[in-house]
Amino acid sequence: MNQDLKIGDKIKIIKDKLGNKVLANVDIDEVLIITGFSDDGKIMYHHNSLALPVNSDIYIKLKND
Repeated sequence: MNQDLKIGDKIKIIKDKLGNKVLANVDIDEVLIITGFSDDGKIMYHHNSLALPVNSDIYIKLKND
């Protein structure tokens, strides 16, 4: 679900499970701002440390205001 994400984009967490694993570092309805990406572009960062997979269905991209 790569939606042309870039640094500064806001995403909203809509699921707290990735496959059969529960994510302990996010809450449903939490809004995060992307602060970076891994070198291979598969992981996004929030506050430069929280890592989430770019291609997943646990979030939706919010429209920029």
